[in-house]
Amino acid sequence: MSTDVTPGTPDTVLSSINVNYRKVAVMSATKAIVTYRKASDTYPYASCLDIVGTSVSHPGAAIQISASASPSYAMDIVRLTDTKAVAIFAYDSTNRPIARVIDLSGSTLSTPGSETSSFIASTSGFFSGARLSDSSMLAVWSTGSTAKAAVLSGITAGTITVNAVADVEATGISRPAIASIDASRVLLTYFQSGSLMAEILDISGTTVTGTNTAVSVDASPDTASTPEVAILTDGGHAVVAYRKSGSLDISLNVLTITGSSLAAGTAVNYGTLDAYQDGYSLVPLTDENVLLAYYDYNDSWKPKAVIVSALNTVLGTIATVSATGGGTDQDMDVITAGTSLLWITTGSNDQAAVVLSYDSPAPPSEPAVPIPLPMLTASLYGGSQMRATLPAIQGRLLGGPRALHTLDVTLPMITADMHGGGGISAELPMI
Repeated sequence: MSTDVTPGTPDTVLSSINVNYRKVAVMSATKAIVTYRKASDTYPYASCLDIVGTSVSHPGAAIQISASASPSYAMDIVRLTDTKAVAIFAYDSTNRPIARVIDLSGSTLSTPGSETSSFIASTSGFFSGARLSDSSMLAVWSTGSTAKAAVLSGITAGTITVNAVADVEATGISRPAIASIDASRVLLTYFQSGSLMAEILDISGTTVTGTNTAVSVDASPDTASTPEVAILTDGGHAVVAYRKSGSLDISLNVLTITGSSLAAGTAVNYGTLDAYQDGYSLVPLTDENVLLAYYDYNDSWKPKAVIVSALNTVLGTIATVSATGGGTDQDMDVITAGTSLLWITTGSNDQAAVVLSYDSPAPPSEPAVPIPLPMLTASLYGGSQMRATLPAIQGRLLGGPRALHTLDVTLPMITADMHGGGGISAELPMI
């Protein structure tokens, strides 16, 4: 089975408009919302995208999320349900974070209610959000050298409750970003003293705590480029993508998640995958593979995509998504198990969406290990009936690399009766 990526035709959503800090949230298999800041007026906007197969259209008008906010750095959008999302963005030049509900009805977007009050007086401008439930999410941001977080709860049409703000890391922090493991655990990455770090934040109701031990993902990352994180579908592993210091090369590191603890693997640097600034995105496909999209610095910033195994192997060939490029940041989200939606900049500042199709099977299983079976003992009874007894055996079922799917199996004793006429009846226990 192929692991190649097949891009659809990029659909221009905004023509000749220079935008920054775009984020895309797939709402359902046929709808998505993209948020962005227009360079011309610096206000945050949102657009609805309709997805039909590999085609993307922009059926409704873009809406301005806020008339007062002016995000000068990152913004984020978090899907809560098929019809409700929350956007986080900066309020003014102090980058005070605020949030607003975006409702989706058909292909029409609206912003019911009003913006939240700013969470805190000022920030460094880097925000990240992660879904906890249909009506709650976690937001993180940095203020100077401190990473802060708050649970946003009670999210209904136009209503958001901002709960107590917690300092989750207090020393030398920059560019915090989060990804949800489940409703009670969120993976946080950040730069600290030149290193890329990761830890798990615990969520209990509306309280967030950051007391778990952090692990070093890499000691020499590029601290001017925000990492991307994908939680694999097994829930027990995460992949972190980032750039190396003094290099444009993309590196990956696999983290093992056990409860609220993390263990970092060995980082692998991909010298042939060179991204420009924040021009790369990562989404999970299976419990083994991720999809990596990036602007190729060595090929006129053309957007490209490739599937990478958590075993740190590039699978399939690198696909060129568009013949023209020029973007500096992008975002991507999963539509279904076989497709993703990528938001890119093409020539002349055209803002386009494109569907990426792929087939991402699990990597080949390890060879089966033969299990020696003991001698079969049979007894012949009168009336042509034979009873055969197979003693208990032990073995291992292997499926998948990294021994993630190794299962020890014990088969109890099996007794089978063979009757006259060649029939046999046997009751085998469930494995």
